[in-house]
Amino acid sequence: MLIVRDYSVILPLKPREMQRLLSKINREGPNGCWVWTGSAVSGYGRITLRGQTWSVHRLVFEAFVRHVKRREVVDHLCGNGLCCNPEHLQAIVQAINIERWRTARGNVHWRHKITHCRRGHPLSGDNLAWRRGRKGRKYRVCRICENNRKAEDERRRKAVEEAVRFWAEVAAKERARRRIGEKGASRGITAVGNKEELPPGEMPEPMEGSGPQGARRPVP
Repeated sequence: MLIVRDYSVILPLKPREMQRLLSKINREGPNGCWVWTGSAVSGYGRITLRGQTWSVHRLVFEAFVRHVKRREVVDHLCGNGLCCNPEHLQAIVQAINIERWRTARGNVHWRHKITHCRRGHPLSGDNLAWRRGRKGRKYRVCRICENNRKAEDERRRKAVEEAVRFWAEVAAKERARRRIGEKGASRGITAVGNKEELPPGEMPEPMEGSGPQGARRPVP
């Protein structure tokens, strides 16, 4: 959706503001252009007045020609985005503005002029694939790069799963070792390797069922 600011809130300009605006315009530019010499953004002149930033060509058009209607934009007939000459400006709808822009550049989007991907693979034949973006627009994709990217993602996924499994086993072994150590400490036994060592001078207790008549308690 095209959103156009309301320039009527700042017009007409005060004498000091008009003087500041005209002082940064060079009327002796090539092809009769009035070239803006102040700050610019994306190739278009910008000026800050009353705490807000305004497009210079749009401000000049509304100040010297007429008010721009809703859904209209100001087009540069000369093709120079820094030009502020009212005779080189025209208020048109955005669709016509885009059509003029494409015609001036051969009616071909600059992306369609790219014949190879960034890694040097040709964007043609079986290596060319079309995908749709979030807004439903189609874009070209290199199949070789896409397959390599999928393979790399799969390799990373398996590496992450293997790392998670490894550290889970390490944590389980550590918990088991701590449980054995806690049980041994409660009985006064220290774990040495896989065997249990008793304190000096203490005899081991008979296991359950190993004493006479299957005694369950230590023999006095």
